[in-house]
Amino acid sequence: MDVKIIPIDTPFLPFLVKWLLKKHLKLLPDFSNICIVFPSQRNKYWFRRYLLDASNKKGIVPPILFTIEEFKQFIYEKLENPPKYILKDIERNLILKIVVNKMRKNYKPSISFAELSFIRFIAIGQKLLKFLDELEQEDISIKNLVEKKELLHFPPKYIDEELPILEKIKENYDKMLAQKGVIDKIKRDIWINETLDCRDRSLDLSDDKVDRPEGLSLQYSQLYFAGFIIPTKIES
Repeated sequence: MDVKIIPIDTPFLPFLVKWLLKKHLKLLPDFSNICIVFPSQRNKYWFRRYLLDASNKKGIVPPILFTIEEFKQFIYEKLENPPKYILKDIERNLILKIVVNKMRKNYKPSISFAELSFIRFIAIGQKLLKFLDELEQEDISIKNLVEKKELLHFPPKYIDEELPILEKIKENYDKMLAQKGVIDKIKRDIWINETLDCRDRSLDLSDDKVDRPEGLSLQYSQLYFAGFIIPTKIES
């Protein structure tokens, strides 16, 4: 896997366009055999504009462009057949509210936020889901937090009362997702990592010599990830 470092004081997209044209000039005007993954939609829009201007052509076929979120979904749909429905944030909050509403009788007043209207509940629900996502992404269970309570210096009330409730909320949330046959983005990302074994090694999906999982076929001659690492120091 090759890495191209763009100096931090250099405009990123114009530099990338010039580099791409120099490297793949023979492909002009059809770059459809190249795939580039960007951090955001804005990168995709301006890259197309810069590429057309720099090509000195009236029209070109641009590379296949993804955001990282689009690319992860693309990989998931390639690997999982049929793919499960990925919940949107609003749907995750709705399921979370259903879960805490069912738990409310047994845990009053600890989860009194369940009584809030859905609009007001989202503000709390989004923070709770983000916290649970971060734990799951790092493969940390709430039981792990309880076991490390002395090292974490959490208040006793938080450990003894609130963490067990959060653990039950997480358990019931996951159970409801399984019953409905849907997943959220964090579970999709973990599934992709485990399927591709991305956590333990570098997997170059553009390399024909790499043993890819069955069903993962990328019809691109080159695959680039652009703009994901920002250097804070320019090495001479």
